[in-house]
Amino acid sequence: MKTGQPPSLGISTTPGYAINARRARLVQPLQGNVLDFGCGDGLQTSLLAAPGVTLYGVDVQAEQLAKARERGIRTFFYSTVQRAANCAPVMDTVVSFDALEHTQDEREALRTVHSLLRPGGTLKIIVPNRWWVFETHQCQIGRWTFTRLPFVSWLPRRWHDALASARIYSKAGIIALLSTAGFTVYDVQYVTAPMDVARPRWLQRMLRTLIFRSDTTKIPVFATAIYVRAIRWT
Repeated sequence: MKTGQPPSLGISTTPGYAINARRARLVQPLQGNVLDFGCGDGLQTSLLAAPGVTLYGVDVQAEQLAKARERGIRTFFYSTVQRAANCAPVMDTVVSFDALEHTQDEREALRTVHSLLRPGGTLKIIVPNRWWVFETHQCQIGRWTFTRLPFVSWLPRRWHDALASARIYSKAGIIALLSTAGFTVYDVQYVTAPMDVARPRWLQRMLRTLIFRSDTTKIPVFATAIYVRAIRWT
């Protein structure tokens, strides 16, 4: 993993970015206290608002959290979240969208999430899929920075992590990681890309109609991410 200023744990704030709506659909239904782990500026989190849901967020960047609070989300700074957990409401659900791969210590992050959930609470997490054709994070090769490089995600993990700005996961890998953190996984799905950045427009329409119409797929190479639902039993 690259060192230096940690990126925000949150997702893109580009208006109309279709992946936001896709994630929000996937994690439904929600009820009670819901924490977005890696909430960023709260744009994605705000899409989860519903009657009976109280939204909380945690992130590593204070300026992002300030924006999230403006959206009505109760927030915690990541370095103090475990202390805050002693006085904050216990969470019924923790959601996390493309955040785990950016954390300095993924196992510590999952242990923190585990401690924030009530027994019987659910973790709904989305992480990048290593079998997607294009690397979803920036890659640094010498002095040059590239985005959406093909097949980098297929490299052995140590090579991939030396090039890319964030980790990547296989289905078996994320299941094993969650299991070691004390979670019981009960559902795993491959999430398709909305292809809203594909150009030209005719190609975008064709891809979204023929291949990427559904939010999920059973074919790993058609999936940009992996969606996992897991329970904290104790």
